[in-house]
Amino acid sequence: MSEAGKSSVSDQIINKARSLGASLAGIASVELLKISPSHDIYTKIEPNQGIGSRDFADGVKPGEVAWPPSAKSALVIALAHKEDDLQLDWWIEYEDDRESRGYRLLLDILDDVSEWVGKKFNFSTHSLPYHLEKGGIFYKDAGVLAGLGCIGKNNLLVTPKYGPRVRVWALLFDEELPPTGPIIYDPCDGCDEPCRQACPRNAFGSSAHSPIEMGMVTLPGKNGWYDRETCRPETEKNLENKEFIQLDGHEEPVGVIKFCRLCELSCPVGKGC
Repeated sequence: MSEAGKSSVSDQIINKARSLGASLAGIASVELLKISPSHDIYTKIEPNQGIGSRDFADGVKPGEVAWPPSAKSALVIALAHKEDDLQLDWWIEYEDDRESRGYRLLLDILDDVSEWVGKKFNFSTHSLPYHLEKGGIFYKDAGVLAGLGCIGKNNLLVTPKYGPRVRVWALLFDEELPPTGPIIYDPCDGCDEPCRQACPRNAFGSSAHSPIEMGMVTLPGKNGWYDRETCRPETEKNLENKEFIQLDGHEEPVGVIKFCRLCELSCPVGKGC
């Protein structure tokens, strides 16, 4: 396929994702993702002990990731999680699982894109779980490489239109498509950092990672002032403090987990969108 043909296919896929409900969409290179900052940092910090199981995919060891070897490109989509629809981000507990409405919307969009791409272009695709060890990818880095935004001082993907109030997911293709990013964008330059001031755990209170320690200058929270271990107890508290709420579509009250979003909601970028 010619470069012009690839660009046309890429545009059609992005437009299809947008038409199905994605707020933002772009294409990232899997090869570039493999050398992204998070990939380098991953083996240098303690494995994530956050939400979800630590079960590894077959044959995957700690410090490794389980990406399909045939994958060459990623469609990266973002769904806006606005302040006036907080329920979109609430995680609902079921018998043996939990998920948010936003998470389900993202997966439904990508399932529809996958079916459409298979029929229209005969591309092979790979759906992805959240955790790296189960076959996931670095979603924030993928968003940067797809041109959706940049990593901010709150250690989140910050987009020009919606700020960090987005959730991101991706679909892998066994076809090499032209990437749509990264873009030159840094809204944190000169900002008075309300995200860091809002943190209830002071997870941005001091330098947690140095360029010498990491062997790189691109650090968590831009300059290394984000400590995941300090942040984690807030997540654990949110899990413990789940509420039982009557929601539409459920006969009985369901367990609802409202995770802390203060560093995200306090960011001035994209306010009012």
